[in-house]
Amino acid sequence: MGNLITKAIPTDDLAIKYLKEHPYLHDNFAISPFIARELFDQYILDKRNFICPTNNCPAPITCRSISPASKNSPAFVNQSISDNKHISSCNYHPKNYDSETVSNGVTNEGFKQFKTGDTISDLPSMTGFSPKKTSKTKNENTEIGVTQAENKTIGTKKTHNKNDKHLTKAVKQHLKTLQDHVEMYKFNPEFKIIRHTTGAIIPIKYLFKPIVANYLFENLSERKYPSIYYGKAYLDKTNNNKVLRINFISTYGKNPSIKYGVPQYRPSLIISREHIENEYTDIYDEFINKEKNVFEVYITLPLFWNFTSKDSVYLNFSSFVKPECVDPFSEELFYNIYIS
Repeated sequence: MGNLITKAIPTDDLAIKYLKEHPYLHDNFAISPFIARELFDQYILDKRNFICPTNNCPAPITCRSISPASKNSPAFVNQSISDNKHISSCNYHPKNYDSETVSNGVTNEGFKQFKTGDTISDLPSMTGFSPKKTSKTKNENTEIGVTQAENKTIGTKKTHNKNDKHLTKAVKQHLKTLQDHVEMYKFNPEFKIIRHTTGAIIPIKYLFKPIVANYLFENLSERKYPSIYYGKAYLDKTNNNKVLRINFISTYGKNPSIKYGVPQYRPSLIISREHIENEYTDIYDEFINKEKNVFEVYITLPLFWNFTSKDSVYLNFSSFVKPECVDPFSEELFYNIYIS
Protein backbone atom coordinates (compact mmCIF):
# COMPACT_ATOMS: atom_id res chain seq x y z
CA MET A 1 0.00 0.00 0.00
CA GLY A 2 1.21 3.48 -0.81
CA ASN A 3 1.80 6.31 1.59
CA LEU A 4 -0.69 9.12 1.87
CA ILE A 5 0.86 12.41 0.73
CA THR A 6 0.14 14.59 3.75
CA LYS A 7 1.89 17.75 2.51
CA ALA A 8 2.87 19.33 -0.80
CA ILE A 9 4.53 22.54 -1.97
CA PRO A 10 2.44 25.01 -4.00
CA THR A 11 4.03 26.37 -7.17
CA ASP A 12 2.05 29.61 -7.48
CA ASP A 13 4.20 32.68 -6.78
CA LEU A 14 1.31 34.26 -4.89
CA ALA A 15 1.14 31.24 -2.58
CA ILE A 16 4.89 31.22 -1.93
CA LYS A 17 4.83 34.92 -1.11
CA TYR A 18 1.91 34.42 1.27
CA LEU A 19 3.63 31.52 3.01
CA LYS A 20 6.82 33.56 3.48
CA GLU A 21 4.68 36.06 5.36
CA HIS A 22 3.01 33.30 7.42
CA PRO A 23 5.79 30.85 8.38
CA TYR A 24 3.63 29.04 10.97
CA LEU A 25 1.49 27.59 8.17
CA HIS A 26 4.18 25.53 6.48
CA ASP A 27 7.28 23.39 6.80
CA ASN A 28 9.74 24.58 4.14
CA PHE A 29 6.67 25.69 2.14
CA ALA A 30 5.06 22.26 2.38
CA ILE A 31 1.43 22.65 3.47
CA SER A 32 -1.46 20.38 4.39
CA PRO A 33 -4.39 19.89 2.00
CA PHE A 34 -6.64 21.81 4.42
CA ILE A 35 -4.38 24.86 4.24
CA ALA A 36 -4.34 24.43 0.45
CA ARG A 37 -8.15 24.59 0.48
CA GLU A 38 -8.06 27.82 2.49
CA LEU A 39 -5.60 29.37 0.02
CA PHE A 40 -7.40 28.14 -3.08
CA ASP A 41 -8.57 30.71 -5.65
CA GLN A 42 -6.85 33.66 -3.98
CA TYR A 43 -3.29 32.34 -3.66
CA ILE A 44 -3.38 28.88 -5.23
CA LEU A 45 -4.89 29.21 -8.68
CA ASP A 46 -5.24 25.59 -9.77
CA LYS A 47 -5.62 22.27 -7.97
CA ARG A 48 -2.70 20.90 -10.01
CA ASN A 49 -0.22 23.57 -8.87
CA PHE A 50 1.80 21.51 -6.38
CA ILE A 51 5.00 19.47 -6.25
CA CYS A 52 6.26 16.74 -3.94
CA PRO A 53 7.54 17.98 -0.54
CA THR A 54 10.70 15.81 -0.72
CA ASN A 55 13.88 17.81 -1.41
CA ASN A 56 14.78 17.86 -5.11
CA CYS A 57 11.78 15.72 -6.06
CA PRO A 58 9.87 17.46 -8.87
CA ALA A 59 6.93 15.02 -8.99
CA PRO A 60 3.73 16.94 -9.77
CA ILE A 61 0.97 16.70 -7.15
CA THR A 62 -2.74 17.45 -7.38
CA CYS A 63 -4.97 18.49 -4.49
CA ARG A 64 -8.21 16.57 -4.91
CA SER A 65 -11.40 18.16 -3.58
CA ILE A 66 -9.67 21.49 -3.01
CA SER A 67 -12.85 23.48 -3.49
CA PRO A 68 -14.75 24.33 -0.30
CA ALA A 69 -17.87 23.00 -2.04
CA SER A 70 -16.34 19.53 -2.56
CA LYS A 71 -18.03 16.43 -1.16
CA ASN A 72 -14.78 14.86 0.07
CA SER A 73 -12.03 16.19 2.29
CA PRO A 74 -9.06 17.67 0.39
CA ALA A 75 -6.23 15.23 -0.26
CA PHE A 76 -2.93 15.27 -2.12
CA VAL A 77 -2.34 12.64 -4.83
CA ASN A 78 0.16 12.06 -7.61
CA GLN A 79 -0.98 13.69 -10.85
CA SER A 80 -0.36 10.47 -12.74
CA ILE A 81 -1.66 7.14 -11.48
CA SER A 82 0.31 5.17 -14.08
CA ASP A 83 3.67 6.95 -14.45
CA ASN A 84 5.85 7.47 -11.37
CA LYS A 85 7.53 10.89 -11.29
CA HIS A 86 9.26 10.66 -7.90
CA ILE A 87 13.03 10.42 -7.54
CA SER A 88 14.34 7.08 -6.30
CA SER A 89 15.13 8.38 -2.78
CA CYS A 90 11.68 9.91 -2.25
CA ASN A 91 9.42 8.32 0.37
CA TYR A 92 6.61 8.45 -2.18
CA HIS A 93 8.49 6.45 -4.81
CA PRO A 94 6.70 3.08 -5.19
CA LYS A 95 9.80 1.08 -4.24
CA ASN A 96 9.87 2.82 -0.85
CA TYR A 97 6.26 2.16 0.10
CA ASP A 98 6.97 -0.93 2.19
CA SER A 99 9.63 0.81 4.26
CA GLU A 100 7.14 3.56 5.04
CA THR A 101 4.32 1.30 6.18
CA VAL A 102 3.64 1.73 9.88
CA SER A 103 2.51 -1.31 11.83
CA ASN A 104 2.94 -0.20 15.43
CA GLY A 105 0.52 2.68 15.60
CA VAL A 106 -0.54 5.50 13.33
CA THR A 107 1.90 8.41 13.05
CA ASN A 108 0.60 9.97 9.86
CA GLU A 109 -0.25 13.63 10.49
CA GLY A 110 -3.88 13.07 9.65
CA PHE A 111 -4.36 10.27 12.17
CA LYS A 112 -1.83 10.84 14.97
CA GLN A 113 -4.54 11.89 17.42
CA PHE A 114 -6.46 8.70 16.82
CA LYS A 115 -5.89 5.87 19.29
CA THR A 116 -6.31 2.23 18.43
CA GLY A 117 -9.34 0.80 20.18
CA ASP A 118 -10.66 4.29 20.98
CA THR A 119 -11.82 5.16 17.47
CA ILE A 120 -15.38 4.40 16.40
CA SER A 121 -16.38 3.42 12.88
CA ASP A 122 -19.60 5.16 11.92
CA LEU A 123 -20.16 2.78 9.01
CA PRO A 124 -23.98 2.53 8.90
CA SER A 125 -25.66 -0.84 8.91
CA MET A 126 -28.24 -0.41 6.13
CA THR A 127 -28.38 3.18 4.88
CA GLY A 128 -24.87 4.04 3.74
CA PHE A 129 -22.91 7.19 4.52
CA SER A 130 -24.64 10.58 4.51
CA PRO A 131 -23.27 14.12 4.04
CA LYS A 132 -21.08 15.31 6.87
CA LYS A 133 -22.64 17.67 9.38
CA THR A 134 -21.19 21.15 8.99
CA SER A 135 -22.14 22.67 12.34
CA LYS A 136 -19.13 24.12 14.18
CA THR A 137 -18.39 25.61 17.53
CA LYS A 138 -17.21 29.19 17.59
CA ASN A 139 -13.52 28.30 17.46
CA GLU A 140 -13.66 25.02 15.55
CA ASN A 141 -11.94 24.77 12.15
CA THR A 142 -12.29 28.48 11.35
CA GLU A 143 -8.62 29.41 10.96
CA ILE A 144 -6.19 28.76 8.13
CA GLY A 145 -4.01 25.93 9.32
CA VAL A 146 -6.65 23.42 10.36
CA THR A 147 -5.18 19.96 9.95
CA GLN A 148 -6.86 16.73 8.96
CA ALA A 149 -6.52 15.52 12.53
CA GLU A 150 -8.12 18.70 13.87
CA ASN A 151 -10.90 18.39 11.34
CA LYS A 152 -11.72 14.89 12.55
CA THR A 153 -11.31 15.52 16.29
CA ILE A 154 -14.56 15.60 18.20
CA GLY A 155 -13.05 17.47 21.15
CA THR A 156 -13.92 17.26 24.81
CA LYS A 157 -17.03 17.53 26.89
CA LYS A 158 -17.50 18.40 30.54
CA THR A 159 -18.63 15.88 33.10
CA HIS A 160 -19.52 16.50 36.69
CA ASN A 161 -19.23 14.61 39.93
CA LYS A 162 -19.33 15.50 43.60
CA ASN A 163 -15.55 15.74 43.87
CA ASP A 164 -14.64 17.90 40.91
CA LYS A 165 -17.03 20.09 38.97
CA HIS A 166 -14.49 20.82 36.24
CA LEU A 167 -13.32 17.39 35.16
CA THR A 168 -13.23 16.90 31.42
CA LYS A 169 -13.73 13.68 29.58
CA ALA A 170 -12.35 13.12 26.09
CA VAL A 171 -14.96 12.10 23.55
CA LYS A 172 -14.04 9.10 21.43
CA GLN A 173 -12.97 9.91 17.90
CA HIS A 174 -15.00 8.80 14.90
CA LEU A 175 -14.36 7.76 11.32
CA LYS A 176 -17.40 9.46 9.85
CA THR A 177 -17.03 9.11 6.08
CA LEU A 178 -16.07 6.47 3.55
CA GLN A 179 -12.95 8.51 2.79
CA ASP A 180 -11.97 8.44 6.48
CA HIS A 181 -12.23 4.65 6.51
CA VAL A 182 -10.30 4.15 3.26
CA GLU A 183 -7.44 6.44 4.26
CA MET A 184 -7.05 4.79 7.66
CA TYR A 185 -7.23 1.33 6.09
CA LYS A 186 -4.60 2.19 3.48
CA PHE A 187 -2.31 3.66 6.08
CA ASN A 188 -2.62 0.90 8.69
CA PRO A 189 -4.93 -2.06 8.01
CA GLU A 190 -4.28 -3.41 11.52
CA PHE A 191 -5.57 -0.25 13.24
CA LYS A 192 -8.25 -1.31 15.73
CA ILE A 193 -11.60 0.42 15.60
CA ILE A 194 -14.93 -0.01 17.41
CA ARG A 195 -17.96 -1.05 15.36
CA HIS A 196 -20.68 1.36 16.43
CA THR A 197 -23.30 -1.26 15.49
CA THR A 198 -21.98 -3.95 17.86
CA GLY A 199 -19.32 -2.36 20.06
CA ALA A 200 -16.79 -4.99 18.94
CA ILE A 201 -13.13 -3.94 18.65
CA ILE A 202 -11.66 -5.18 15.37
CA PRO A 203 -8.83 -4.34 12.96
CA ILE A 204 -10.18 -1.93 10.36
CA LYS A 205 -9.24 -4.39 7.61
CA TYR A 206 -12.19 -6.55 8.71
CA LEU A 207 -14.56 -3.94 7.28
CA PHE A 208 -13.12 -4.31 3.78
CA LYS A 209 -14.09 -7.08 1.35
CA PRO A 210 -13.56 -7.66 -2.39
CA ILE A 211 -16.36 -6.54 -4.68
CA VAL A 212 -17.55 -10.08 -5.41
CA ALA A 213 -18.42 -10.50 -1.72
CA ASN A 214 -20.98 -7.71 -2.03
CA TYR A 215 -24.66 -8.52 -1.48
CA LEU A 216 -27.52 -8.21 -3.91
CA PHE A 217 -30.18 -5.73 -2.82
CA GLU A 218 -32.66 -8.58 -2.43
CA ASN A 219 -30.34 -10.32 0.04
CA LEU A 220 -29.33 -7.34 2.16
CA SER A 221 -31.35 -8.59 5.11
CA GLU A 222 -29.08 -11.65 5.24
CA ARG A 223 -25.95 -9.55 5.72
CA LYS A 224 -24.66 -9.85 9.27
CA TYR A 225 -22.32 -6.84 9.28
CA PRO A 226 -22.02 -3.75 7.05
CA SER A 227 -18.92 -3.74 4.88
CA ILE A 228 -16.93 -1.65 2.43
CA TYR A 229 -16.34 -3.38 -0.90
CA TYR A 230 -13.37 -2.73 -3.16
CA GLY A 231 -12.30 -3.60 -6.65
CA LYS A 232 -10.23 -2.48 -9.61
CA ALA A 233 -12.07 -0.39 -12.18
CA TYR A 234 -11.65 2.04 -15.05
CA LEU A 235 -13.57 4.97 -16.50
CA ASP A 236 -15.48 4.77 -19.77
CA LYS A 237 -17.61 7.23 -21.72
CA THR A 238 -21.35 6.89 -22.26
CA ASN A 239 -23.82 8.30 -24.78
CA ASN A 240 -24.60 11.07 -22.29
CA ASN A 241 -21.80 13.64 -21.96
CA LYS A 242 -22.92 14.49 -18.42
CA VAL A 243 -22.11 11.05 -17.02
CA LEU A 244 -19.30 8.50 -17.14
CA ARG A 245 -19.31 4.78 -16.50
CA ILE A 246 -17.17 3.07 -13.86
CA ASN A 247 -16.51 -0.49 -15.01
CA PHE A 248 -15.21 -2.96 -12.46
CA ILE A 249 -12.78 -5.66 -13.54
CA SER A 250 -13.44 -9.22 -12.39
CA THR A 251 -10.14 -10.04 -10.74
CA TYR A 252 -11.35 -11.68 -7.52
CA GLY A 253 -12.66 -14.99 -8.79
CA LYS A 254 -16.18 -16.35 -8.81
CA ASN A 255 -18.88 -15.51 -6.30
CA PRO A 256 -21.19 -18.50 -5.89
CA SER A 257 -23.91 -16.32 -4.37
CA ILE A 258 -24.46 -14.58 -7.72
CA LYS A 259 -26.53 -17.04 -9.67
CA TYR A 260 -25.76 -15.62 -13.11
CA GLY A 261 -22.05 -15.97 -12.55
CA VAL A 262 -18.92 -13.89 -12.53
CA PRO A 263 -16.63 -13.13 -14.43
CA GLN A 264 -18.88 -12.68 -17.47
CA TYR A 265 -20.86 -10.13 -15.48
CA ARG A 266 -18.76 -7.21 -14.37
CA PRO A 267 -20.33 -4.67 -11.99
CA SER A 268 -20.66 -1.13 -13.29
CA LEU A 269 -22.34 2.15 -12.45
CA ILE A 270 -23.02 5.54 -14.01
CA ILE A 271 -21.69 8.63 -12.23
CA SER A 272 -21.66 12.37 -12.79
CA ARG A 273 -18.78 13.53 -15.00
CA GLU A 274 -18.59 16.77 -13.03
CA HIS A 275 -18.22 14.86 -9.76
CA ILE A 276 -15.30 12.82 -11.12
CA GLU A 277 -13.65 15.93 -12.53
CA ASN A 278 -13.96 17.87 -9.27
CA GLU A 279 -13.23 15.13 -6.74
CA TYR A 280 -10.82 12.86 -8.64
CA THR A 281 -8.94 15.26 -10.90
CA ASP A 282 -5.93 12.99 -11.42
CA ILE A 283 -8.11 10.15 -12.70
CA TYR A 284 -10.26 12.45 -14.82
CA ASP A 285 -7.20 14.05 -16.45
CA GLU A 286 -5.86 10.68 -17.54
CA PHE A 287 -9.26 9.69 -18.87
CA ILE A 288 -9.40 12.90 -20.93
CA ASN A 289 -5.92 12.09 -22.24
CA LYS A 290 -7.36 8.75 -23.41
CA GLU A 291 -5.36 6.69 -20.95
CA LYS A 292 -7.39 3.68 -19.83
CA ASN A 293 -5.88 3.38 -16.39
CA VAL A 294 -7.10 1.11 -13.63
CA PHE A 295 -7.73 2.41 -10.12
CA GLU A 296 -9.19 1.12 -6.85
CA VAL A 297 -12.82 1.86 -6.05
CA TYR A 298 -14.41 1.52 -2.61
CA ILE A 299 -18.19 1.36 -2.36
CA THR A 300 -20.90 0.45 0.15
CA LEU A 301 -23.91 0.27 -2.18
CA PRO A 302 -25.53 -3.12 -2.94
CA LEU A 303 -25.61 -4.86 -6.32
CA PHE A 304 -28.70 -5.73 -8.31
CA TRP A 305 -29.52 -7.47 -11.59
CA ASN A 306 -30.65 -4.90 -14.13
CA PHE A 307 -32.77 -6.55 -16.84
CA THR A 308 -32.87 -3.97 -19.63
CA SER A 309 -34.53 -6.34 -22.08
CA LYS A 310 -35.40 -10.01 -22.47
CA ASP A 311 -31.86 -10.92 -23.48
CA SER A 312 -29.86 -8.16 -21.75
CA VAL A 313 -28.88 -8.23 -18.10
CA TYR A 314 -26.29 -6.14 -16.30
CA LEU A 315 -24.83 -6.23 -12.82
CA ASN A 316 -25.23 -2.68 -11.48
CA PHE A 317 -25.27 -0.87 -8.14
CA SER A 318 -28.53 0.18 -6.59
CA SER A 319 -29.71 2.65 -4.03
CA PHE A 320 -30.22 1.40 -0.48
CA VAL A 321 -33.87 2.36 -0.94
CA LYS A 322 -34.92 0.29 -3.95
CA PRO A 323 -33.37 -2.10 -6.51
CA GLU A 324 -32.75 0.26 -9.39
CA CYS A 325 -29.67 2.06 -10.67
CA VAL A 326 -28.43 4.56 -8.13
CA ASP A 327 -28.93 8.14 -9.29
CA PRO A 328 -25.60 9.25 -10.88
CA PHE A 329 -26.07 12.77 -9.48
CA SER A 330 -27.22 11.80 -5.99
CA GLU A 331 -25.48 12.46 -2.71
CA GLU A 332 -26.23 8.85 -1.81
CA LEU A 333 -23.82 7.80 -4.55
CA PHE A 334 -21.24 10.54 -3.92
CA TYR A 335 -20.91 9.72 -0.22
CA ASN A 336 -20.86 5.94 -0.71
CA ILE A 337 -18.11 5.67 -3.31
CA TYR A 338 -14.48 6.63 -3.00
CA ILE A 339 -11.70 6.26 -5.57
CA SER A 340 -8.13 5.76 -4.43
